[in-house]
Amino acid sequence: MSRWGNSKELTKASYDLVREHPEMNRWTVRATVFGALVGGVGVCVGLALAGVGGAMSDSSSSSASSSGDTLGLVALIAGAVIAIISVIAGLTAANLQLAGLVAMTDDVLHGREADVDRARAAAHSKLGTLAGW
Repeated sequence: MSRWGNSKELTKASYDLVREHPEMNRWTVRATVFGALVGGVGVCVGLALAGVGGAMSDSSSSSASSSGDTLGLVALIAGAVIAIISVIAGLTAANLQLAGLVAMTDDVLHGREADVDRARAAAHSKLGTLAGW
């Protein structure tokens, strides 16, 4: 069978699986929402803090105040660190939900009942690996 034929069959099988188990759709929605909330809120806070820090550094450079310059630099660096950590946390939150989807799919494909709690526990057991990845 051609690559297109394999792709078409795999897509049909995937849609059939999700159609039989609609609770699987919730995992992708949660991944999107959790990733956007955790990452988005943190990135907004980090960028705002970095912007304030940058503005403080720029405005204090015209005067002779070095404490404003230092405080602005600290705020700028803290904002950048918060933004980076928030991106990582948002991706981890989304990947945690997708790991639950994978665990549930594995259960269904092995003939077990689709159980949200078991899938969530399986995903949480891999939290360290997901965060590191």
